[in-house]
Amino acid sequence: MVKPYRPFPLIVLIVSCVAALSACQRQAVPESSPPAQEQRMAPTRPIDEVLADHDEEILAIPGVTVIYVGVDEQGKPCLKVGVETATPEIEERIPRMIEGWPVVVEETGRIEPMGEGG
Repeated sequence: MVKPYRPFPLIVLIVSCVAALSACQRQAVPESSPPAQEQRMAPTRPIDEVLADHDEEILAIPGVTVIYVGVDEQGKPCLKVGVETATPEIEERIPRMIEGWPVVVEETGRIEPMGEGG
């Protein structure tokens, strides 16, 4: 007696092979990650020291009005950079991270120094 052909074992084999290949491919190719300059590295120095070492270079960017230590939307410490007008051009010139600390850009408008006696 001849056994009838049953495709079930063949289907199981094919599905198993496809699943195994998919698993290998997921391990070999990492999921999309941000560009290297945007990946967050852990800060190695206190944020106040980082601010003191970088404030002049950030303030030298045309349109930047202020830089200070603040908190981001999650309540975590960050460097805040105030700009007269937030434009794509000025935001491209301001780094997103400085020594592992996130930088948040805020539009402040023009800031004028107060006269003596404030």
